[in-house]
Amino acid sequence: MRGAPEHVRRVWIAAGVFCCLAACAAEAQVAQGLTINRLRAVSYIFGPARQTTEVQPFEKLVLLYDMHHVALDAAGQASLMLNMVWKGPNGREVARFSNPLKAAHVFEGPIPGYGTVTFPGNAPPGVYTMNLLVEDKNSGATATASYSVTLTPPQFDVVNVRFVLGSKDGPERPNTFYVTDKMCVLMDAVGFSTTGDRVNLSMDVVVLEAGGKELHSFKDMVKLDQAFPPGGQRKAGFSLWLNLTRPGRFVAVVTIKDGGGGQIVTKKIPFEVLAAN
Repeated sequence: MRGAPEHVRRVWIAAGVFCCLAACAAEAQVAQGLTINRLRAVSYIFGPARQTTEVQPFEKLVLLYDMHHVALDAAGQASLMLNMVWKGPNGREVARFSNPLKAAHVFEGPIPGYGTVTFPGNAPPGVYTMNLLVEDKNSGATATASYSVTLTPPQFDVVNVRFVLGSKDGPERPNTFYVTDKMCVLMDAVGFSTTGDRVNLSMDVVVLEAGGKELHSFKDMVKLDQAFPPGGQRKAGFSLWLNLTRPGRFVAVVTIKDGGGGQIVTKKIPFEVLAAN
């Protein structure tokens, strides 16, 4: 991304794939028409499909896709090059990322891939398009796909909701886990106001059973009143530890209040707790 504007160089893009188990093959398998299917967006790896193509600064966007008919060499290895090119509202290239992949593949079906992007606070609003090019080094085949999002001006919201195991730096997990697991929900508040260089945010939490009965209620569970660097869009991280001792389906209703701007946003976060295995 050399030569790109500063707001572009700060766009964080990563790409990767889920590697498959090792296999042996007597001869190379040649792909019959490499294709990319089911290109879709989620908010985190294990999250549900996003219902909108709109995204705002500091909101993480995860793109998932499947690669079909990938050629394997004599050792059962796939050799791919994943290329992502993002173009901005003016049609100019704003970011480029290439990632080589070598992975073994034993089962029938596609190889999944993914890429992520988070726009900085000073990225101009408008339509951004990701053009994906996958090159199969074993067969010489290529396949392309594209996905467009609309970057909106910042607004007060709760984004980047994800479940992690063990600690705030732990691995991401689905929203289904065991009573013995130490699970944390992480989220970011964005688009809040400031008074001078200070922010005033607080979080209330209500945990509901599947039928809507209130199980726990915590007012001002987290309060954030501190100085933030001046200028640009900001985000503030919040965390919620889930320590339920019985199985069932639940909903955490998180309400974050912006004391400086008088705004309130509420997010419903469903999850399921399973009996110890």
